Amino acid sequence: MGLTVPAAREAMMGYGNYERVMQVLESTVSEADYLVGGSFSAADLYLGSHIGLACSSARSTSVPPSSATGARLSARPAKRRADSIDDALVAQQR
Repeated sequence: MGLTVPAAREAMMGYGNYERVMQVLESTVSEADYLVGGSFSAADLYLGSHIGLACSSARSTSVPPSSATGARLSARPAKRRADSIDDALVAQQR
């Protein structure tokens, strides 16, 4: 959105700043394959959707975990089925 939060007001945003979020995200996904325990959960699904969105936006070059985490989540059979459904719907609308 192009929003720059002044350092003195970062606490008001609830997340600090974009760079801090990316640092925490990179640290978190580099520690384990999944966010909660040793298996896929709704947290991974949620994270994966945000990584996918970020990768399709102008900020894609600044999403460090996108390659490993995004690739692992995109390779899931349910994700591939959902993408096929989406692609078919987009084709119908064209």
